[in-house]
Amino acid sequence: MPSDLLRIQNQGSDPFNPERSAAPRLNILIVEDDDLNQRMINIMLRNTNHIIKFASNGIDAIQSVTSEDFDLVFMDIQMPQMDGLETTRRIREWEKGEKHLLIIGMTAIIDSAYGRCLQAGMDDIIPKPIDIKKFQGMITACANRKMNKTDTHAGDQPEDFPVFDVEGAIKRFGGDRENYEILLKEFISSFSERFKELLAAWESNNWQRLSSHAHRLKGLSSNFGFMELSRKTFELEQYVNQGQFDRASQKLDEMDISLNNLRSEVQAYLEKTTNDYRII
Repeated sequence: MPSDLLRIQNQGSDPFNPERSAAPRLNILIVEDDDLNQRMINIMLRNTNHIIKFASNGIDAIQSVTSEDFDLVFMDIQMPQMDGLETTRRIREWEKGEKHLLIIGMTAIIDSAYGRCLQAGMDDIIPKPIDIKKFQGMITACANRKMNKTDTHAGDQPEDFPVFDVEGAIKRFGGDRENYEILLKEFISSFSERFKELLAAWESNNWQRLSSHAHRLKGLSSNFGFMELSRKTFELEQYVNQGQFDRASQKLDEMDISLNNLRSEVQAYLEKTTNDYRII
């Protein structure tokens, strides 16, 4: 193994960099069969505070995951002996729904692989060649999630998601409130149709389509500030990918209620802004 890999795998917090020391330290597994790609990823992550380990095929990956606690796995899709899809399926079977390890697929063929990756149980995919900003962004998101979980357990309080975070959404629109509200109206008007698509996929047992629709709605909901709905849609997607269909059915019922409540809140918000403009 190259000396750099050994150094990275055993590195600790940097006492001279308080930001790095304060960030949650992740145990990350990279499943990649190509030695050059392993070394490239190692170079990308050499200045992080995280523990980075490598597996060269799916069989080694399963042995690693079942014998050690990891926070995040980056999984190559095409590998000898056992590909990333089958490896992910076996990991999900081993978890039995009692835990959920974040698994990000890595592939050069995004369009055709995306649905298959979600159906196998992956949480997301990242394209090859790897964009270092996207790669590190996913790691940062995982670290933030771990930190939030730690804070929640410490205070013994459930994680709370705002129903309608208007100001946060407008920030994501670059402060453009006018265009945000125009698109918000369009999004709200599409609620019924989007929910029908979820139900149609559910009733036809088309789990890949259901997962895909849920994934899309999750991102849109978050962008428009519907954080509680985004969380429920995320949970729906995970339950479907894990084969927990009873829980998925319950989550669909919860989402139906959330959508109706959101319609009322958004309409009240839009009426208020319209009246405010009139007063001005």
